[in-house]
Amino acid sequence: SCLNLSEVVLPETLTAIGSRAFYGSNTLNDINLNSITSIGSNAFEGCPLHNISLNLPNLTTISKEAFRLCEFSRIENLGNITSIPPGSYYTGGSGHAVSCFGDNKELEFVRLPMTLETIGAYTFATFQGSSLKTIVCEAITPPTFGTAALGGSTTNDTIEVIYVPDASVEAYKTATGWITYADRIMSVKVLPIMTKESNPEVMAI
Repeated sequence: SCLNLSEVVLPETLTAIGSRAFYGSNTLNDINLNSITSIGSNAFEGCPLHNISLNLPNLTTISKEAFRLCEFSRIENLGNITSIPPGSYYTGGSGHAVSCFGDNKELEFVRLPMTLETIGAYTFATFQGSSLKTIVCEAITPPTFGTAALGGSTTNDTIEVIYVPDASVEAYKTATGWITYADRIMSVKVLPIMTKESNPEVMAI
């Protein structure tokens, strides 16, 4: 809970960030995470991280609530993780998603790696407004999908499109959880023909 910490430069030799390492550092907006392979629980909970697109090319393990209540708008790279741990829903007040990326109201874009096998319950859920519009999931086999993994309820569903491998489109459309978004699941093959004017979010990928 470093209240005046705005930027952190980590050494390239660092590979692990422990539990609650930067918890509650509510002015932290910039940090380099390229070398990190493991992130502990609540490591960045409550850190705005406004100035970054989350880029973790070497990540293999991520723990519960690691990036809860952050405010970055894009998740570009989650390395080679195979699972995102399940979260829960706290009913107090207007409701809260106690999960790995829960209650990030600024998150608009997520890219999930081809190694991913499980997306835990409430992973990207928010209960007080969501901005999540675009998901790219590179996994050939649809990852197991926990309760409300992509959102809290149909009234909070802002997802516009989910891009998946071309050969897996039908598998995703009928898979548990993913079936809810069947009409928005598309092949990644359409990405190159999109224009910046028609879909600037996709062209930023």
